[in-house]
Amino acid sequence: KNGNKNYKYVCYSRSKKMKSLVKDPNCKNKNWKLSDLDDIILGEIKKLALDPEQVHDIYENKIEQSDAAEDIKILQKEIKKIDEQISRFMDLYGIGKFTIEQVSSKVDPLNEQRDALYREIEYLSRTPGQITEAETLAILETVEEVIEAADFEDVRKIIESLIYKIELDDDDITIYWKF
Repeated sequence: KNGNKNYKYVCYSRSKKMKSLVKDPNCKNKNWKLSDLDDIILGEIKKLALDPEQVHDIYENKIEQSDAAEDIKILQKEIKKIDEQISRFMDLYGIGKFTIEQVSSKVDPLNEQRDALYREIEYLSRTPGQITEAETLAILETVEEVIEAADFEDVRKIIESLIYKIELDDDDITIYWKF
């Protein structure tokens, strides 16, 4: 009426505009105002940006549920052993048993081995199209400034880079992250 357009998200099954996408001809899902749903989704992304530990928890949960979970657990145990070895060398340096050069000659190869194990875990835990935890955190670092700039195209790119899909069932919203 006043010239403003009110955009809405509507289920394909409910709108029946594209017959090939209709899954339930009796769909009763509600229509969502674009601004309302966008605010909810961006709010969830902002929460992740403020709490990177939550990203780590989501990432770890996916690893535990993956087919390679057993192999990943073995690699994590190896990493723990390496960390303990490094800690022992650092303790010996701390009490004066080794020089920094001696410690470095022992610890550097262990760090390289640990990094290789981390890369292997990352490789085993990834699925096609999935982004790594580090990539996710890098994207989340820019979220606040992109949202503040209110550039629709940049906000859309962030959403597409972080979210695989969103399922709506009336008021229930499920976000499937790409990490």
